[in-house]
Amino acid sequence: MTLAHEAETATKSILRAACQQAGIDLRGAELIRFGENALYRLPGGIIARVSRAGQVAAAAREVRVARWLESHKVPAVQALPGVEQPAEIDGRAVTWWRELPPHRHGTALEVAAALRRLHDLPADHVRRRPPGPIRTVG
Repeated sequence: MTLAHEAETATKSILRAACQQAGIDLRGAELIRFGENALYRLPGGIIARVSRAGQVAAAAREVRVARWLESHKVPAVQALPGVEQPAEIDGRAVTWWRELPPHRHGTALEVAAALRRLHDLPADHVRRRPPGPIRTVG
């Protein structure tokens, strides 16, 4: 058994426990990306993300920001509603998201307009931190 196969088996086990805890159907789960995080496509247009160890606080912050963006009608990836997130299993975070519809990259003008809109939003529920290194989310 290879190291990659063992890691994939471990993330599937974590996902199974988190889905059982959250009442989410795991049948037919398809691994769609395995890198810093493991991403699985689940039935019903749900994407599950299993983080590496030690990322529970970061995952909770990502869910808060996604919900804040949604509350301001910003078109961005949406955390799955009605589910307490993140689930913590063996020190790893599991979060659930709505699968994105087919889309394209934005033009420079579209990205600039989106950034302007984002910067105009009130930072009511998102605690700002001093700038630091950019972290990956995928």
